[in-house]
Amino acid sequence: MNRLFEPLKIRTRIAVLFTVACSFLISLTALGTYFAYAQALRMETEELLFTQFLTLAPVLEDAIHTPYGVRLGNSALSHVQAAASVGVLTILRHADGIDVGLPSRLKDDVAKGRVGFFYETLDGEPYIFYAGHSGEFDVAVGVKEDAYLLNKLAFRANILAFIVAASSLVALFVSYLVTAKILSPVELLAELVEKTDPEKRSDTKIADAFPNDEIGYLAKAFDRFNERIRDSIIREKEFVSDAGHELRTPLTVIRTSAELVLASSGLSEKSAQKLKNILAAADKMERLTSGLLELRKESRTFSEPEEVRFPELLYDITDPLLPFLEDRGIALEVADFPGFSARLPALELEKIVTNLVRNAAIHSGSKRIVVSAMAGEVRVRDFGIGIPDSEKPKIFGRFYRTDKSRPLEGFWLGLAIVKKIADREKWELSIRDPEGGGAEFVIGLFPASKIPKA
Repeated sequence: MNRLFEPLKIRTRIAVLFTVACSFLISLTALGTYFAYAQALRMETEELLFTQFLTLAPVLEDAIHTPYGVRLGNSALSHVQAAASVGVLTILRHADGIDVGLPSRLKDDVAKGRVGFFYETLDGEPYIFYAGHSGEFDVAVGVKEDAYLLNKLAFRANILAFIVAASSLVALFVSYLVTAKILSPVELLAELVEKTDPEKRSDTKIADAFPNDEIGYLAKAFDRFNERIRDSIIREKEFVSDAGHELRTPLTVIRTSAELVLASSGLSEKSAQKLKNILAAADKMERLTSGLLELRKESRTFSEPEEVRFPELLYDITDPLLPFLEDRGIALEVADFPGFSARLPALELEKIVTNLVRNAAIHSGSKRIVVSAMAGEVRVRDFGIGIPDSEKPKIFGRFYRTDKSRPLEGFWLGLAIVKKIADREKWELSIRDPEGGGAEFVIGLFPASKIPKA
């Protein structure tokens, strides 16, 4: 039952359930009304027949006996004809079996010896009869069941069905309006909670928009929860900022000291190698610290937009990476597509491209990387093992590795940093499977309608 209503909004669920309940109650009432009316109609029919019998009994006394049978007097004939005009069938049988003459020659053993109400079929038609004795005669008066009972019941059933349907529609409409009115504070609360930024302190509280009722209590709970989140975020920011700066200071001292000792003469080859290992470890620690601080930055840019020119900017970004790539035997190319100018935070784009190139060099297994820019897009392509479709939604997670059997290298933060910066700058980030294998990361810097011209 719950799964059936899951796609529906709460107000719709309540309206449907309320309508079903109302329809059930109305249907029960209509059903009771129908049976009560059927009973009343049956009693009315029986009363009609009994009245006809009582009215007919006195006029049968003037019956005339002839050698050919029994003839009814004028009063009896008039009464029988009048009754026939309203659908009442009269059947007479003389107690001694003498033929009784009626205008329509209606006679039958139906009236023989019976007393009370009963049902009989004549000429394929169902009848309701009342039979009794009146002097010399057995008398039965009846009407067709469909004429006085079934047709009227069917008409009344149609009316009741219409009432049930109309009442259900009215109940659905009214319940939907009432539910919408009742749930409107909940919708307002959800809207205010959605707009609330826990990182920004505000003098306006969510609870200020609601009375001191159940929704107001819930709004106050949200306000208290936001305060706790805000305090937690502030403490986390302060910790990350302080820890980052505190880590950079000793790392700088380690790097500087190692470089000075390494530059001095008289070191053995073994000692020099150990110092180089210290410098490499310090470099890794600095990159890890920078990556963690980058991931913790707020959702706003930290560099001002400036006018830049492509592909010249790509050469400036990739030149410092050449020694790192050459040590790994990887060739880096900057594709010379038609250039264009743009105004954007170059430092943020530099971080993205740098991380994408380093990620491709470390994890793709490619010996060639191509960086290009055209039509408002920056692309970084490798010719390595590629990225399975099942892994693409996951690779931007922190510390996520696609191939866990490969040796652990790097910190697995590069793509998380790329995603963080792209979201912050509202740049579109996508992964493509180019012809020839490998993977291509595409950074859409502008909407299609705002692509700079060359």
